[in-house]
Amino acid sequence: MAGLLDTRLAREEASIFDELYAAARQQEAALAEQGRRSVLGGLFSKEPVQGIDTVRFEGMPGLLSMLTPAAKAVDAPISAYRGLIPDDDMLGEALGTAGLAMGGGGVVAGRNAMAYDPNTTNIFAGRRADFTAQPPDKNPGMTSLDDANKMLADGKSNREIYNETGWFQGADGKFRFEIDDKDAKLTLPRWLRNHMLDGETMPFRLDQILDHPEFYKAYPDAARKQVNLSRPDGYSSTMGSYNPYTDQISARIDRPDDDVLGTILHEVQHGTQRREGFSGGSNLETSKEQAREFSNVIMSDPKVGSLYDSSDKFSQLRMQLQPLYRADYIDSLDNLVEKARNGGAKPRDITGIQDWYIHGSDIVSKQGAMPRRNGPERDQWIAQAAHYIRREALARDADSVRSVYDEYPSVKDRKNAIRRFERQRDKHRSAHFEYAKVVKGVGDLRDLSSWDAYQREAGETEARNVQTRLELGREGDKRSPAQDGVFPGDTQDYAFTNQVVSNLRRGQPVPSVRSNKLNANASPLTGLMAMQAQSQPDLAAEIRAYLESIQ
Repeated sequence: MAGLLDTRLAREEASIFDELYAAARQQEAALAEQGRRSVLGGLFSKEPVQGIDTVRFEGMPGLLSMLTPAAKAVDAPISAYRGLIPDDDMLGEALGTAGLAMGGGGVVAGRNAMAYDPNTTNIFAGRRADFTAQPPDKNPGMTSLDDANKMLADGKSNREIYNETGWFQGADGKFRFEIDDKDAKLTLPRWLRNHMLDGETMPFRLDQILDHPEFYKAYPDAARKQVNLSRPDGYSSTMGSYNPYTDQISARIDRPDDDVLGTILHEVQHGTQRREGFSGGSNLETSKEQAREFSNVIMSDPKVGSLYDSSDKFSQLRMQLQPLYRADYIDSLDNLVEKARNGGAKPRDITGIQDWYIHGSDIVSKQGAMPRRNGPERDQWIAQAAHYIRREALARDADSVRSVYDEYPSVKDRKNAIRRFERQRDKHRSAHFEYAKVVKGVGDLRDLSSWDAYQREAGETEARNVQTRLELGREGDKRSPAQDGVFPGDTQDYAFTNQVVSNLRRGQPVPSVRSNKLNANASPLTGLMAMQAQSQPDLAAEIRAYLESIQ
């Protein structure tokens, strides 16, 4: 008896698409020799690691490979009639034919080139959403985005703006509001998990598998987003993915409902970030580059440029003050000599100056110990000690001090110059230290490991945060943080100022999403359903009822 692989090969060789299948096999073999695998149905290939930098466009051969699922969907009835579809593949062929009816067999077997670690189950929406559709009981403080912008212009804090309007700024500086996911539900067809084969993929519309009316009110077109559900045929650490170029989601169904729901809502969040131009999405292969790119963006920001100018001015003024301070120190020693000669100096006047700890032992060795009693002898001793320190200080700073004396001849001139420069310097003090913090922060960004950069990416932080907020709301049927008005910044694991903002896909238009509608009367599907009915009548009836329910 022919084996499973032999039967599959015989089916392809007997098909009218045999050349297409042969070309696809040839491409897969060539890619395997290069240590690569096909993705997106063969249109692209990548190395066996995550990351968009490993993806390569395969051109027309890839396009031919991408068409093979459509070819199988078309010739499935005749192949089944000839007995060339193994029993193990029968359900998968039925689902593949249904995928063709939904709008193209290429999406049935395609895998997304972009993969993100799913760990979120809530949605932050933005200005492109129809936020007026949100009911008052879901967002009791929701008001106009114009009000939020006005409060921002008036200097109100992010928390104050959120408390009054329901809007808040994310790490990327864009305003968003929260759509509560507490009542979101997974609505997978009952037959799907029980009968889907390993390695099979079937496309659905989002609203066919996710019940989330509030989200669809905000983003009506998202209801038609394509979601490719699959059961992996081997080990895979990827629970789901979102492709920003096709606006499609992929998710595994070989897990409990709560996990699948979390994965789908995580990828929905990435799709929302994509629609709004929010920062969102990273992986271990791109995270360091994203952090480095963000550090470059920070340093090129006009505000940082202004901080740099102020910091540079602060440094220049500080340098201008240094010789003035040295000259002023010499002036103070002259005053001390005069004060001692007039009998008004005290021991602490000499022992408390900065250079006593440098020259004190030399002075004692030359002049002897300071007289204990107050009187002319001690006054003379202090005057000689001050003069000694003045001579050493002047020798050390002779050039700079003489230039100051030339420019500012009198003590009064020098005092006035110091006060003037200090006032100018102090105007730039806060900007100088703010710029120093920016430079340190940028240095920290560039030193991040791949894992830390991934964790701190703003979209991933937001994704984890919305998961946290959902879990808080679902524990013991509590009210959700969104309902209680808990500021999102209080529940995230990195402060807004410590997140990495990714700009890699910002500004790209979101592709249009056509309305996919299953056609239960499509001839390939009808023929295959008839054959299924002979061997598995209950399954065929379930599939037919489902197809009819979503017309």
